[in-house]
Amino acid sequence: MYKLETQINLIDKFSSPEEITTQKEIKKIEDNIKELDEALGAAKEGFTSARLNKIQTIKKDETATLILNYYDLATQQDEKSGDTILNYRDQRGDVVK
Repeated sequence: MYKLETQINLIDKFSSPEEITTQKEIKKIEDNIKELDEALGAAKEGFTSARLNKIQTIKKDETATLILNYYDLATQQDEKSGDTILNYRDQRGDVVK
């Protein structure tokens, strides 16, 4: 007598209180996700900007540039020889790593 399609369409037209409640929860969570995604994007942009500022500040400082070059050279030598130029001696003359 009744077509199943007609019954399903009629069922879909109306939402139960439980469906309405869960739909509201889903919408709220989706809105929170959108806000958090925007905040995350802004934070990542801020981090990138801070990193670039740090690099520019260091490159402007001649002493910092020399120290970085020395450090790079020392770590390259360490990788090749197994020794490190970054070792130094304490007041007693013992090598400190």
